[in-house]
Amino acid sequence: MTPVLLEALRQPRSAASLSTAALTLLVAQARTTNLLAALGLRLEAAGVLEDLAPEARRHFRSAVLAQEKQQRDLAYELSHLARVFNALGEPLVLLKGAAYIAAGLDCSRGRLISDIDLLVTEASIDRAERSLQSAGWEGVKQDTYDDRYYRRWMHEIPPLVHRSRGSVLDVHHTILPPTAGPRLPAERLFEELQPIVPGVQGLGAEDMVLHSAAHLFYESEFPHALRDLWDQRCLLLQFSEQIPDFWDRLAARAGIMDLETPLWLSLRYVDMHFAISPPPEVLARLRPKAAALRSVWWDFLFRRIFRPDHPSTRLRFHATAEQLLFVRGHALRMPPWLLLPHLARKGLRRLGPATEGA
Repeated sequence: MTPVLLEALRQPRSAASLSTAALTLLVAQARTTNLLAALGLRLEAAGVLEDLAPEARRHFRSAVLAQEKQQRDLAYELSHLARVFNALGEPLVLLKGAAYIAAGLDCSRGRLISDIDLLVTEASIDRAERSLQSAGWEGVKQDTYDDRYYRRWMHEIPPLVHRSRGSVLDVHHTILPPTAGPRLPAERLFEELQPIVPGVQGLGAEDMVLHSAAHLFYESEFPHALRDLWDQRCLLLQFSEQIPDFWDRLAARAGIMDLETPLWLSLRYVDMHFAISPPPEVLARLRPKAAALRSVWWDFLFRRIFRPDHPSTRLRFHATAEQLLFVRGHALRMPPWLLLPHLARKGLRRLGPATEGA
């Protein structure tokens, strides 16, 4: 049975005929998926929000107001960050949700963020961290192992939190861990940067889609899987309508960045859930080896994950799919000689406090 949230996202006018019980379920599913504000704006644009019961309208409007405040907070933080990066002599490059909102993309309507993701060159990341610390962003306290793990193996430094405002920064030097399978040329990301507002830049359209797909399909935990797939749907729809030859350009860029498989998976599930599909020849270019056999495995996992994280929508073996995806995500991002000691250490930490500096 199709979750009521998916049906409302696809056909917002269908919400007007929902019963009170179904509306209550719709609000609950949208909230747990972080799509409550996005759906509220979609219902409003379709002219059906006013037809809903007052209790449901209040939930949607409250979520929209909270997201609008977050947009204002983001603009304020970006004004401070732009000054830091201007003094540093480096571009301020936004990633993911912050970039969508700052650029006013369609997927930013109702989009919530938990942090601000930035991209700097690997050569500049130490200077950027020191400049941000001087401006009030401090490292989250971690043990020696976690700090060393971030800096040696990850594609970002440990998160930074502003000491007075509480804003959180994730500062990246590429978009996947260097230990992950793709041989991603991070320097190529900076060749296609696009201005967003004065002093702020974002990835090119194709790289924005590829980053979103890579982030989603190389993850090991999926708290916002359906929200992230909705991002993909909105990005693909907007860019394919606005950019000539977008699909060909996207497939070619995926080849350059070694991200054909996550893009193919993204296109597969966006089509499956939201009926947005590229030309068949583009899918054929991206299709991974043994796709027919591997799709059985992928579909078992992702059809369970790309649903609202709510008891009313979970399919059988949902927990099993989560556990398998957890292992899959770690295995994709780390070779066995690094993964096994890391997971062993994490397991031991759950049993008792780790030895500092071990």
